[in-house]
Amino acid sequence: MPTPLEQAQIALENYISQKGLRRTSERYEILRAIYTELTHFDAEGLHRHLIGKGYRISRATVYNTLE
Repeated sequence: MPTPLEQAQIALENYISQKGLRRTSERYEILRAIYTELTHFDAEGLHRHLIGKGYRISRATVYNTLE
């Protein structure tokens, strides 16, 4: 049985395919951070968290991915 993260990754892959979006490492890292590292978050906090881990990710990417 898939874990909640694996289920979310499958859902994200389906969504990306349906919308014709690019599969980027940033999108998957945002998803992973939400499911494995953060308990409660907002877009700003998620952005700071990812920057702190060394990811070069824009605030707009975080907001667009969460949308």
